[in-house]
Amino acid sequence: MLKVIVHYLIVVLSVAVNIVLALAVTRFIKSRYPKLIDESNSNILLICSAAFLLWAGIGKLGWSIQTFGGHTPPEKLNMVIFWILSHIGTFLLFTHIWIKTFKK
Repeated sequence: MLKVIVHYLIVVLSVAVNIVLALAVTRFIKSRYPKLIDESNSNILLICSAAFLLWAGIGKLGWSIQTFGGHTPPEKLNMVIFWILSHIGTFLLFTHIWIKTFKK
């Protein structure tokens, strides 16, 4: 049970890091390249974030060689790919949200 709680705490921390990183990158882009902050680029970020998150989720669900422990090399690689795609998707999603917030 403790392992489950720790896992969810890691996820919360990961999302928080993505939120802060997206805020920093959005502020940097806004200060240096304000023309990049527009509606069409924001929509592209939203589409890309959805694509990465769906790619991660559907890819993880479709994995056919699962063991009880999840310690085989293919399962470890699957988990690494899932985390990378999830982080990219979350970062892009929050970048989109920060762009929308700064436009107001």
